[in-house]
Amino acid sequence: MKKLYLLFILFSFSALGNDFNTSASTSNNKSNTSNSQETNENLKDSRIGEQFIPMTKFNEDKSIGYSFIDRSSIVLHPYNKKIRVFNEVVNFIPPLTQENSEGEKITYRSIVIQHFANCDKKEIAKGIIQLFENYFGDGRLVSTNDTPNQWANAIDNNEQRRLLIVACSLSIAH
Repeated sequence: MKKLYLLFILFSFSALGNDFNTSASTSNNKSNTSNSQETNENLKDSRIGEQFIPMTKFNEDKSIGYSFIDRSSIVLHPYNKKIRVFNEVVNFIPPLTQENSEGEKITYRSIVIQHFANCDKKEIAKGIIQLFENYFGDGRLVSTNDTPNQWANAIDNNEQRRLLIVACSLSIAH
């Protein structure tokens, strides 16, 4: 069932990627054209499917967020072998801007969120959150937030549960 769910997610994002290949209706707004081109380039990255597994698409402020699990980041926790550690990468088109603690405006295109998953107890927790200048956690590290989070039960059918199911069904990276 888990593999079927993963397969369904991959097919839905491939269909979404094909949707962006079709010609868009003509628009006089250059920002919409550049955003769709940027989205198309983002979704056509060769690492999607091999290294990054598509999870969700959502709206954040005036940007569209695409969430991926980094397959190469799935490892066992060094002190507790029942816990898997993995990264979720979220790309934003157009980039998001926020103020840091010094009052400076920072612009970032991707967030890398470290997660801890206890597959036996169906629990998940967030770790370090990093903001990057380019997509897929590439480029300059803009900001880091390492606020500790508590374990949460992933029993409801929500984003946390989907992350847990996919991370627990994938093999450990070597």
